[in-house]
Amino acid sequence: MIRKNGSDWEPIPLSHGYKDPNRGLGVAAMAQALITGDSSAHRANGELAYHVLEAMHGFHDASEAGRHYVTKSSCEKPAALNPQTVL
Repeated sequence: MIRKNGSDWEPIPLSHGYKDPNRGLGVAAMAQALITGDSSAHRANGELAYHVLEAMHGFHDASEAGRHYVTKSSCEKPAALNPQTVL
């Protein structure tokens, strides 16, 4: 990260210790939902996508304006995904 008015990159420690390479699990969970017909297993819904998009725009707006951005949208946090049970 480079802080405001800073010039050098600073390492930021992981806050939750997550470092496993499980990025493909979301696609696997979606495929499982399609195969089984269980729509509740599909985690990436429109509400979550909109909230993520607003957060991304908020980062940009906050950076441009030099102030905090408070998101207006919210979404329900998906249940934890167990990598052992997905396909």
